[in-house]
Amino acid sequence: MSGILGSIALLCLVGTTVAAALPMMRDPILSHRAAWKWKRSTYDADPDFYNERGKKCKNCPAGYYVKVDCEISETSGTCAPCTEGTDYTEYPSGLSFCLPCRRCKPDEEVVSRCTSTRNTVCRCQEGYYCPPEHPCEVCLICTARCPKGKHMVRPCNATADIQCDDRTENSSSLIVGVVVAVVIVVFLIILIYIIFWKKAAVPGRRHSGSESLLWLFQGCPNILTRICGSRRSERDDNEQNRTLETRERRPLLPETGVDLRQSFSIFLNNVPFKQWKTFLRELRVSDNEISVAEQNYHGDVREQQIQLLNSWLDRTGSKASVNTLLDALCKIDLRGVAEKIEDELVQTSQYKYDTED
Repeated sequence: MSGILGSIALLCLVGTTVAAALPMMRDPILSHRAAWKWKRSTYDADPDFYNERGKKCKNCPAGYYVKVDCEISETSGTCAPCTEGTDYTEYPSGLSFCLPCRRCKPDEEVVSRCTSTRNTVCRCQEGYYCPPEHPCEVCLICTARCPKGKHMVRPCNATADIQCDDRTENSSSLIVGVVVAVVIVVFLIILIYIIFWKKAAVPGRRHSGSESLLWLFQGCPNILTRICGSRRSERDDNEQNRTLETRERRPLLPETGVDLRQSFSIFLNNVPFKQWKTFLRELRVSDNEISVAEQNYHGDVREQQIQLLNSWLDRTGSKASVNTLLDALCKIDLRGVAEKIEDELVQTSQYKYDTED
């Protein structure tokens, strides 16, 4: 009797194990995530190679995946091509699989089809839009017309709704511009008349009309400068702003018990969406890691960003700090964002300024 019960228990255990393994076998995304997680944990600083059980193998080119890993360190293994129109790899990598091609949603149209080296590019159909800084689950319907009293400056396109502007403001600006132009022209006409009259009044001296006009136009820059006043160009203002921003940023020190991951949400809330990839590349996160995260967490942008920051932290180790993240923002001309994040970190008592010289 005990032997029969033991056999039944063994069969149940085997059945449970097989059932648990089936979802992983059926769902390629789950197996992709597992493979990516393992590859990420063995990521090497050299972008041309990946680590495989202590060996340094050369990446397969874009459009291929690693079918068989290398036998000898710093050599290539066996690379197999991705299937055109089915899956792809956009960058050289050590991935053991190709990424599945994106399928456009019902309210989207295909801009370019998936190839072995590039994912499908989709955009909203005519009459719909989706702002690139706010990924949409469904495309938004374009506004039909501008409100009363306003006119359309830009029609709706795949990435932005119609843009409307005030008629009265534009009309006023146009009137002011015309008035200023008329005043300048009248002033110049009066000036020309005075110059010719003075030249004609000098006894014993004659000037041709061309000489007088030449004298007038040579003095025009000074005249116009006096009329309009000296104004700094926008470029000069920008240069001054850059000079002011070159000052040293004070480093931050974490308060006792604070983990760097606790600050990630503040970076997610403040770094502009359009600048995220530039920010990650400044942290030496590879384009391939970004593509895999986008595929594994499709539609969940925040989770993509968290996973990529965790990947950077795991790879950088003890050298990683909040100052590294803030310095990266400054290097990509987001000093204002860095200062805002810095203030929030200090105000929430997660970090304090280093007071040492």
